[in-house]
Amino acid sequence: MPDFTIALQSFSEKYRYKYLALYHALRTAIHNGTLPEGTRLPATRELAAMYGLSRGSVSQAYDMLHAEGYVSTIVGSGTFVTGMLAPRQETSDRKAQVVLSPWGRRVVS
Repeated sequence: MPDFTIALQSFSEKYRYKYLALYHALRTAIHNGTLPEGTRLPATRELAAMYGLSRGSVSQAYDMLHAEGYVSTIVGSGTFVTGMLAPRQETSDRKAQVVLSPWGRRVVS
């Protein structure tokens, strides 16, 4: 699969672990349409050889993408992009409603 390229270098500078850099590079490529739905990803051994990674790092990244629904695996056929999911909205600026017990209210006051 010589025409398969992702921007791994830019993510390698940002993430300490190679599997995280690969995961984010693949996820970004799916989101921006570089890897459209139905695209067959290289086998773990092939992708590892292309980017100088271990098969374990590639497997970890594929597992993370699979867990989030970005890819699906068909035994004997390969790993395929299932489609672009909407990025998760960060809710860090919203405070969660916390219900305190009577004792908790006394402690806080």
